[in-house]
Amino acid sequence: MLTLPLLIHYGGDGTFLQFHLWRDTLARTTPPWALQSNTQGLPTLLLSLVYPPETVVLPGAMSLAQAAALGFFVAAVVWARPGPADLIAMCCLGVTLLSPLAWRANYVLAWPLIRAAVESRHRPNLVLVGLVALTGVLVSDSVLGVEWSRHVLLWRPFALVYAALLLALLLQTRRMGAPRATVEHNVVARLPRCFGGRLSP
Repeated sequence: MLTLPLLIHYGGDGTFLQFHLWRDTLARTTPPWALQSNTQGLPTLLLSLVYPPETVVLPGAMSLAQAAALGFFVAAVVWARPGPADLIAMCCLGVTLLSPLAWRANYVLAWPLIRAAVESRHRPNLVLVGLVALTGVLVSDSVLGVEWSRHVLLWRPFALVYAALLLALLLQTRRMGAPRATVEHNVVARLPRCFGGRLSP
C-alpha cells in the first residue's frame, strides 16, 4: 500500500531504482551516525560497549548489533506473552528502541506503553515513567548546555530508561498475566488495554 504512490509516479523500474538508491543512502549514512550522541537505540547501546564514542561502525558490526537487539526483544516479548493491546504498545516502542538511528524525538512512539504503565497504577511503573519524564526534561541543551548534554547522551540515557520501562512491564505481564478479550456467544465484549491483568473500563 505504501509503495502504491511510488509505483504510480515512477512505474515498476523507477520504483525499484528509488528503493535501490534509498538502500545505498542508508548504508552510507548509518555507520557514521550510529555512535553519535543523539543516537539512543538499543543497537547503539550494544555497540557502545565495544566501540569508542562517535566512531564509524563497521557495517557487519551494525548488522550484528541490530540482530542481537531484535533477538532480545522478540525473546522477551514471547516470554512475557502479552495480550493484543499490550503487544501493540510494546512493538510501538520497539520500532524506535531497535532502530540503529533512534533519536530522542523518535521515542514519541513510546506513548502507548507509557500510557499503559500509568494506567496500571503499579508503583515501580510510575517511578520509571517519572524517570523517563525527568530524563527528557534534564538531558537537553537548554538545561545542561550543548557540551554537557553531548557527554551525558553518550551514556545512552534514553535507551536505558526506555529499556528499563519495557523490561518492567514485561516482567509484570509475565507475573500477573496479560488481559484477554472477553468472548461470550462469539461476541467480543471488551478489548484489553491495560497492564496488570485489568480490562479497560
